Amino acid sequence: MNISHLKRYGALYAKNSLGKRTSRKIVAFSVDDYGVQRTASIEARTAMERTGMDLHTNRFDWYDSLETEADLTALWETLDSVRDCNGAPAIFTAFACPANMDYDMLVDSGGTQYGIILLPDLYRKTESGNAMELWRQGIASKLVNVQYHGREHVNLRTLRKLLQDNDAQVWCNIKNGSWAGISRRISEHISYVSAYQFDSKDELPELIAIAQNGLDVFENVWGYRAVHFTAPGAREHISLDMALSEGGIKYVDTDVLYREHQGDGLYKRRFNIPFGRNSMGQYYVVRNCVYEPMLPCSGNWADYLLFQIQAAINCGKPANISTHRVNFSGRLSAENRDKHLAELKQILGRIKKRWPDIEFMSTSQMMETMINL
Repeated sequence: MNISHLKRYGALYAKNSLGKRTSRKIVAFSVDDYGVQRTASIEARTAMERTGMDLHTNRFDWYDSLETEADLTALWETLDSVRDCNGAPAIFTAFACPANMDYDMLVDSGGTQYGIILLPDLYRKTESGNAMELWRQGIASKLVNVQYHGREHVNLRTLRKLLQDNDAQVWCNIKNGSWAGISRRISEHISYVSAYQFDSKDELPELIAIAQNGLDVFENVWGYRAVHFTAPGAREHISLDMALSEGGIKYVDTDVLYREHQGDGLYKRRFNIPFGRNSMGQYYVVRNCVYEPMLPCSGNWADYLLFQIQAAINCGKPANISTHRVNFSGRLSAENRDKHLAELKQILGRIKKRWPDIEFMSTSQMMETMINL
């Protein structure tokens, strides 16, 4: 093992040194951004580029779009290509938003009225094929478990401010049914896609109400209550997590060292032990592996992911792999989807070959297993 690998392994060992341990070999996939309308179509992307907007720089702006029937069909085939020691297929925990902003309402009202469009309606409107039925099939076949990623992946304070200022980029997005490539930030503490970022603590009651309402919207769309939450764009305040416990959220994604905004530019560092609990009894979930094949990697992503999984297993931890829909998104580029699904299929085969006693689990199954040790 060379010096670079030793440094990497040391960092991974430190990440995996805390919390409960198990002798079982567990792999889970945590996949963000399903249900989100980023760049609506190739035509929308082209129209926005013609106005001078930069959509090339950010991979999400250029490649990420609402999933289609074809995307989900190809994904289910990939996950079903391998079985674990219990005969179960690989499974994605898909963190999904059940709604998006209603672009037509904003256009028709001149930006004065805001509403949401539910995911099944958006699928129909955007010619996504029978995507909702594919989700149901995937859930029934235990190829996917859908959990909560917030109501919509939009920072509403940013939207309101840019509409108030008649910002050209925000109107270009709305007219093209998209939410991408916006260069202006209304605050250094707020990203336009991070739904629960804020400047002042005075904003928290509204954000909590939106997140709580989103749990009901999630149940309306998916037919069950979510139990696991990861914030869209992350960086939520702990008061939001704790408020969601009333709606059934038992598991909350976080970092071991979490820099939490307290408002007015003040930050507090929180130390969270994996599988530990907060004062409301919610359990912390930490992602300890990363698979982002569209980002640079020294070496190749397949080898690096197996390296991370090995480190987790050596430390007696489940390998909870963090990734995003953009890697498997095909509406804007079928080549993008097919390339990364082919690599994922190879990775799954390598995992099974290296660890014949591997167990594929959703994050909820993983947490229940670790909690009950």
